[in-house]
Amino acid sequence: MANLELLRSATDRRQQAAAFGALSRALERQLEQMTDEEEKVFLAETALDAHEWRGVGQLANAIDIFEPLAKRGNLGEVVADRLVSLGLAEKGRSSDRYFAIGMKVGYRLSPLGWKILDRGRFPRRRRST
Repeated sequence: MANLELLRSATDRRQQAAAFGALSRALERQLEQMTDEEEKVFLAETALDAHEWRGVGQLANAIDIFEPLAKRGNLGEVVADRLVSLGLAEKGRSSDRYFAIGMKVGYRLSPLGWKILDRGRFPRRRRST
């Protein structure tokens, strides 16, 4: 693990804090990832409410960088955090462009969020026989 080596080799407190933050984010991502089976069940059974669906659409415009919510006018912090808790979005440090002007936290769609965008707001209906 490169992050662990960075933490061991850090000489001052600032470097240690940065290395520890990177390590904790990497571990958090590993713990939060769904298994393939859990992901299939989520896609087959979970419907999004109107606010969540609009949030997915707003974050899809961010493509692959972390953008602050100020950039996404129709998305608030409550819905963005709900999308993060569902695993549809990721929260992280804003890209350098926004970080430089004081917007520290950004959001983007996770891989599961992109799958939900492709699937649609509601899961496919099962045909009853």
